[in-house]
Amino acid sequence: MTLHSIERVIAPRDLGSSDVLSLEAFPEALIIIDGEDLSVCALNDRACDLLRVERELVIGMPIDTIGPKCFVGVEELGWYALVEPGYREQAHVVWPDGGARDLSAFVSELADGRLLLLLRDASERRQLDRDMISQHAQLQLAHEQLEQQRDRLATRNSELAQAKATLLRLNKELRRAQRMLTIKEKLTTLGQFAAGIAHEINNPLAFVTDILHELSREAPLLEEVLHAAADQRVSNHDDTERERCRRLALDLSSMLADSRDGVRRIGSLVRQVGIYSHMGAAEAERCELQDVVSSALTLFRSALGARARLEQRFEPLPPVTCVRDEINQIVVNLLSNAVQAIEPGSPSYNSVAVSVLRDGDYAVIEVRDSGCGIAPDKLARATEMFYTSKRPGEGTGMGLALSLGIAQRHGGTIELESPGVGLGTTARLKLPLEAVLAESPRPPRRPATSSLPVRTRGGRCRVLVVDDEPMLLRALHRRLSRVHDVTTADTPETALQMLARGERFDFVLVDVLMPTITGPELAARIVATTPELSGRIALMSGGVSPEVAAQVAESSLPLLDKPLDPAKLALLLDGGERCDCA
Repeated sequence: MTLHSIERVIAPRDLGSSDVLSLEAFPEALIIIDGEDLSVCALNDRACDLLRVERELVIGMPIDTIGPKCFVGVEELGWYALVEPGYREQAHVVWPDGGARDLSAFVSELADGRLLLLLRDASERRQLDRDMISQHAQLQLAHEQLEQQRDRLATRNSELAQAKATLLRLNKELRRAQRMLTIKEKLTTLGQFAAGIAHEINNPLAFVTDILHELSREAPLLEEVLHAAADQRVSNHDDTERERCRRLALDLSSMLADSRDGVRRIGSLVRQVGIYSHMGAAEAERCELQDVVSSALTLFRSALGARARLEQRFEPLPPVTCVRDEINQIVVNLLSNAVQAIEPGSPSYNSVAVSVLRDGDYAVIEVRDSGCGIAPDKLARATEMFYTSKRPGEGTGMGLALSLGIAQRHGGTIELESPGVGLGTTARLKLPLEAVLAESPRPPRRPATSSLPVRTRGGRCRVLVVDDEPMLLRALHRRLSRVHDVTTADTPETALQMLARGERFDFVLVDVLMPTITGPELAARIVATTPELSGRIALMSGGVSPEVAAQVAESSLPLLDKPLDPAKLALLLDGGERCDCA
């Protein structure tokens, strides 16, 4: 409270008998002094405490006779230095008992001529200031500690956020690993199923191939017979039969060629299944991509005619080293997707554009359609195994995933683009112009040639063929018996019994997968009992499980895929010389 505010309260009052009551209303040390003789008229309790006096003893006493006796710095003036109107700052006073204070004095003249003296203990104020400074320092320290704690909390929150992000990432990776494990289990089951199916297909396919091979060898003779039969019909005036014989004679070669091509395609499809069931190993060759695309397009011309215009753009490219059947499978899959993306009925409004072009060091096969397109969220997952955006029953979710795997093994990739639903899709297969074929997951194999020539006795070989498929044994016997002495055994036990009886052979062909023991196991037993046949045994495979494939790889024996390639078989049996069994 200021001195001016105190004056406003006290000045109008008659302070006679109520001086004390009036002054006690204020927390400050107040003294009213007579303006003429400087005697004490009144003082409140706070002033008594500050000056160490009793009110009754000092009322009427001159101001200079009470309180402290020593005023440092103003000794000669004493109290008179303090009661001049105005402000006196921090007068240092000393009591007779040695106590000391720093007083601040505020003096104002009242309306009746008396003086109002307000005293404040500067020592207490300084202590309060020191306390405030100390408290401020403590508050500052507490603030700094809080800031440090906040920083630590922020750091901890950041660490927790990072830990949470790590956990989310690990959880995502775990879910992905679980999905991949599920896919792997499905693929394992699929591979085992595919190996069994391939074996069952390749065995009959092998003897059908042999029959077609034999018919093709005899085609010129058959044509002559048919022409002769036609001429015979002329003499008998049987025009209908004559025409049938001539037409058959003219078409026989092409019919056999088409049949062989159909068998080759079946074998190709089985080999594609084998890629994912660890069966045989396809061979890379120099291919013209334009020919691969043209061949694949022949399968879709009819379906395309009812849906869209076909646009083709083939740029000249050097041959690409690849596994032809595998690349053909990719192109067929991309074309199939393009055809299925367009509803039939409006071919003039839709198009499928197929291009073969060069992009830097890559050859590109591009298939662009104007069909239904793919939503962005589905486009990102289009190459995931077993994921399909097609309606139930229209897709397995394997085509693009398997195609991408093939492309990557060739050092290439598959790119998909779609502006959105209803805006078409573009698929690009990119293959390096230089061969970058990755190591196949299938077992390594030795070339299908024997280590030693086996022709004996005027060029004929004694060949033992072991297979549990009777029709295949008959087909191989027919093919080989023209130039070799062929013996067949329909069980491994029969073959071992023949050798145990002393029968001698120059070469042994063994089926890989038989009911009792595998081909590699039989080969090992044969070598153990008949060492001279070491290096003169080859395996025949129509598709095997991964476990048996591992045995094949470990045996290091030559391996022939069913249906058997006549040229490779001839090379194998002849030790490098061409023979007539092809």
